[in-house]
Amino acid sequence: MPLPFTPIKSHITEIKMQTISQYRINICGAVLFLLVVLFFAGCSAEDTDIGNGTNGEAITFSCSTTPDMRASETTADNMQYFRVSAIWNKGGVNNYASFMDNQLVEKQGDGWVYSPTKYWPGYGTVSFFAYSPATSSGMNTESFQINNTDNKVTINYEVNTDYQRQEDFMVATNLDSKSNPTRLNFKHVLSAAKFMVRGNEYDNDGKVTATFRVKEIKLVNLHSQGILVGTAGEETITGKTSNWAWSVLPESTKTYTVYQKYPIDTPEDETYIEIGDMIVLPQEPKKDIVTPANSFKIIITYNVVGSSTDKTTEFTLADDFIFEMGRKYTLYLNLN
Repeated sequence: MPLPFTPIKSHITEIKMQTISQYRINICGAVLFLLVVLFFAGCSAEDTDIGNGTNGEAITFSCSTTPDMRASETTADNMQYFRVSAIWNKGGVNNYASFMDNQLVEKQGDGWVYSPTKYWPGYGTVSFFAYSPATSSGMNTESFQINNTDNKVTINYEVNTDYQRQEDFMVATNLDSKSNPTRLNFKHVLSAAKFMVRGNEYDNDGKVTATFRVKEIKLVNLHSQGILVGTAGEETITGKTSNWAWSVLPESTKTYTVYQKYPIDTPEDETYIEIGDMIVLPQEPKKDIVTPANSFKIIITYNVVGSSTDKTTEFTLADDFIFEMGRKYTLYLNLN
């Protein structure tokens, strides 16, 4: 007698239903896990620092620069990038935390943007330390140091002695800040020299009797490398900022050079013509104890138009002449 098939069908149907139900549960679990992952991945684009508390306001920057230093100097209008580090003072004794680490900030339109976004902590203060250009060729980034306890910052910098490869290095700080806007007033911390030359040979009627073709100008016995230190200063309209001072490295004496691929002729009258300019490290001259004269010298290489023989003339600067930070000096040279 054949066996009935109905119970078997019922059993198979039940198994199928259980399998489908379990499959649906697994799918829901996977979707839930995926949503959780996406949620946290989305949060990573902006560092809200929720664990430390925030006041909900994103940190923004407002930038300015000190007055002109050189013809091709950087201003807030043409500066495109800078880098900034920040220290959070949470209050109490030695209660500090790194808040920004060499963060790249870019100009977009009339504002400044960076990522990930940082928000003001709900308590304490934040000190900001910035420099420009963001990809500085003269700054040793490994030597960029910040002392948390007194907001002291130290920078090792070397000026390129080839005038065509120099940069207008600037720094800015805003110390013990609590709210927007974070104003950064960038200061030109190097010096600059511009060279003006003219012929100085005339006849009895005051007419020029010779013109000169300038090939090269050198600044001799200058240091190229130094340590820039910023210490906490007084409160200003842009916030509490730093006072800056240089100390040169003794073994960094070099020669700065302005050269001309196509030599420049002096005018056929009494006017001066610009030969070029260069950036130099701020410094005082190295003076000998026996002969306390200014060691800075200018050496110019030229020839008389019509002659192929090169000549050199050496100029000395006044004994009390120094290259001060943020200043541009125009040096007038007469050839005869």
